[in-house]
Amino acid sequence: MTAAAAPKLLFIESLRGLAACQVLLLHYCAAFLPGLVRLPGPTHFAAEGWLSHSPFFLLADGYSAVYLFFVMSGFVLAPSFMGAPQAPPQLVLKRYLRLFLPVLAAFASAVLLMLALPDAKPAALSLSHSGWLDIMGHNPMTWPALLQDGFWNSMLAGYQDASVFSPWPALAGRLALTPVSTAMNSPMWTLHVEFWGSVLLIGVAWAGRRWPAPLFWVGMLGLTWVAGSSHFLLFLAGFLLYRLHGRLQAWRHWTATAAGGLLVAAGLYVCASKQLTWLSACWQVAGHAGLLSADSDFHWQSQCGALMLFCGVLLCAPMRALVVNPLTLWLGRISFSLYLLHFPILLTVGCLVFAWLAPQSYLWGVVASVLLGGGLTLLSATGFERWIDRRAVAIARRWTANQTLSGLK
Repeated sequence: MTAAAAPKLLFIESLRGLAACQVLLLHYCAAFLPGLVRLPGPTHFAAEGWLSHSPFFLLADGYSAVYLFFVMSGFVLAPSFMGAPQAPPQLVLKRYLRLFLPVLAAFASAVLLMLALPDAKPAALSLSHSGWLDIMGHNPMTWPALLQDGFWNSMLAGYQDASVFSPWPALAGRLALTPVSTAMNSPMWTLHVEFWGSVLLIGVAWAGRRWPAPLFWVGMLGLTWVAGSSHFLLFLAGFLLYRLHGRLQAWRHWTATAAGGLLVAAGLYVCASKQLTWLSACWQVAGHAGLLSADSDFHWQSQCGALMLFCGVLLCAPMRALVVNPLTLWLGRISFSLYLLHFPILLTVGCLVFAWLAPQSYLWGVVASVLLGGGLTLLSATGFERWIDRRAVAIARRWTANQTLSGLK
């Protein structure tokens, strides 16, 4: 989700930017127009119902966008880990530093925003009556709660309803997990998954370099069984797609373009529908066959749609060219920062703007909130990417380089 794309894979950078915008739109709709993104809550406009079951839904399908991030992470991190000279523990710490420093800075920003505008969300909630908005941002704001959220839950342990340790209740209980509704920045649950997915790939890459091929593929089958239908299957799929991408990119026959186009169309259809019975049956089978499982049929279909989309774009050269342009590349460059900052800005500035304008015009309140909140997010993300994100990458690389030099002495 955060590694830089190689020049020949610029389409991944562009896909990141588009996916980050989908997540932003999902959360603004969830706060003010929940029916538009298939969440429980009042319907403010008659059009919400039919728009939510039309291709328009894809613009705010942040559900699938998050899973697309996981596939792209597996794909982009594969060459980095396979060619790294460092030992797995060094790579894990490097990845932790690279992710956690921006996470901590975004967490601090969220705390400051909530302290500055504590009444913005309640004021917006009194008008939108969104069930999603109601359950978000309930951190008690005590020092113990903030320290636990920022340093423990956000990336390492996760939350009660979003943790890699949830399948083992006894272990999850000992970790003192809190609900995701207590998070200062709720999207951090995905960074928890991202970190542990990266740890999984570090182990896979290490085994790929040292194990005989037959043993490696047996191990991959075992990991696939453990991953089941969970998000970790997407990291493994991205890793395998990278190993195959040379052959896929060399497939220049028109059939590659046709196959890629069909996969993109199928992925868009699955993402827009999320109600396909045959995929539901696959989820039930995978749930019985594997150790881990997707949170629900809805999320499983979002995962499948995201994987189809990525495979289709990877195969189809015209589709890769279509998504790459200066705007999407810029959005891709700041996508990680945008993802980290959009939620606290929504719960404060976005809600404040909505609460000011919605009593006069609900629609203009929503539009103004998206434009001003989204614009502030883009502006903040640009500075955050330059001053925080890039420095986190440099610090992680410098630390790893020093550790490697120390090991050679």
